[in-house]
Amino acid sequence: MRLSDAMSGGAVFEVYLPKARGEPVATPRPEAQAPPRGRETILLVDDYEALRKTVARVLQESGFRVLEAGTAAEALAILERRNERVELLISDLVLPDLSGFELKARALRRLPNLVTVFISGYLDGVTSLRISESATILEKPFSPEVLTFTVRRVLDERKRFTG
Repeated sequence: MRLSDAMSGGAVFEVYLPKARGEPVATPRPEAQAPPRGRETILLVDDYEALRKTVARVLQESGFRVLEAGTAAEALAILERRNERVELLISDLVLPDLSGFELKARALRRLPNLVTVFISGYLDGVTSLRISESATILEKPFSPEVLTFTVRRVLDERKRFTG
């Protein structure tokens, strides 16, 4: 290695490595797994509109049908007027009018087989809230891949138990 000091205040590093022997070896890349797809209907509830729109787009691009609500009251109104089945509720834990847990409890009265994925950027206090409740929780921020794989897993587990 050689270091040269330039008058302009910079430095130049030159590194000399020994010549490699033999043939280059290609490093195999792991197979990229295709994102899961679905056709189920999802009710997405988050008061932060930009995030809600982004999550909805990711899910729609994966084939899911997404109904959006900005509050628990809007979500419950959607559940009351929908004639079709909503298979999954994705809800922020902290909403302006109810907690995600309270929304889930009210939604289950209408749809007893509904499964839920909670999303939150405030998981520090979740253990004191009610973590004993069996729930899937995604901490914000999450990648589109984590979102779609989690949604597919939760829906598939639901099908195993409900037939």
